[in-house]
Amino acid sequence: MNDQKKWDDTNWKKWKEDYDTHSIDKRAEVYDLKHKLYPNKTHYHLASVLDFFYKIKVFTNKLTVIEFGGGKGELARNMFKTEIPITRWDNYEISEVAVNNSFDHPKYNALWLAVQPWKMRYYFPDYNVCIMSDFIEHIKQHELKELINKLKTINFFYIKSPLQAKTINVNWKIYQTHVLEIGWDGVEKLFKGYNMVNLGKGVRMFYRPVGTKDIRTHQSCKYIEDKIKLPAISIGNGEWNIKIINPEIKTLDFDTKYKPDYAEDFEETTLQSETFNTVICLNVIEHTKHPYKIIENAYKILKPNGILIISTPFLMELHEKPKDYWRFTEDGLVLLCEECGFTRLHTEYINNKRVVRGVFKK
Repeated sequence: MNDQKKWDDTNWKKWKEDYDTHSIDKRAEVYDLKHKLYPNKTHYHLASVLDFFYKIKVFTNKLTVIEFGGGKGELARNMFKTEIPITRWDNYEISEVAVNNSFDHPKYNALWLAVQPWKMRYYFPDYNVCIMSDFIEHIKQHELKELINKLKTINFFYIKSPLQAKTINVNWKIYQTHVLEIGWDGVEKLFKGYNMVNLGKGVRMFYRPVGTKDIRTHQSCKYIEDKIKLPAISIGNGEWNIKIINPEIKTLDFDTKYKPDYAEDFEETTLQSETFNTVICLNVIEHTKHPYKIIENAYKILKPNGILIISTPFLMELHEKPKDYWRFTEDGLVLLCEECGFTRLHTEYINNKRVVRGVFKK
């Protein structure tokens, strides 16, 4: 039986029907065959990709790209012909044929995925751009969420989704990631913390402000998530994009470039008393001249029984942003908070005593 016959016969139809039960090796088998049969086939809109890159290049001169399912690197090949400031482009594919036939470029890497990317034990580091062209509809909703969670440093996603039902998958109700099933509003909900921009038919950009870090990379992320009670405010979170945990969390910072909800110095806050149920203060008080004022004001704006979630360095190197004045032991942090009226609920050292953190109740 020739390759074309294999592609069109009933075995192929059965493979489509059982798509979600197949291992990555089984899926790769058919994708390898597809790349052999259709060597020039691509699945991206070059015009929309150019529009995407021209929009984001104004924010940074260092674009590091991760692409999923990029075939033989057709898109990367075209983008390297432009003046777009791409410093690195990694294409993750499950097809060995596609990887082995990728083009050579000093800034491009074709990588074979031995396991599904959302199952990897590590996070994808150091990328700020992600390309997913005709990709998300092939994985289930919980898998896409897990993958996004591993792409912690991404500021810009390019998402293209087919607007026809006849693609490899057949039961979109199971997957709940296809635009025809959940709409772009449904896709937007999966990219929590990102803004969506229409780049044309079947294409969207998801972005968050450049210069912010995803709070999910922060050592205290889970510590925060389990304890927040709205209304909540984060003090001096700066580049940490805490709204990705919950968009209803308010932010306060004296630096307006982070677009805080309240732009002011918290030592001299104008916030009303008893306004919030939770105050979050992560690695802030070491940068303030009068840390007791931060704690006193946190106590003031909390409602009765409200909680303060706080962390600060102990055995950590200096990190001046703009100044680094203090270090606190666990006992020192407890003393500071208790003298300002709080009751200790929990404190601990983490990361070999580099940081002390705690929860205090008003």
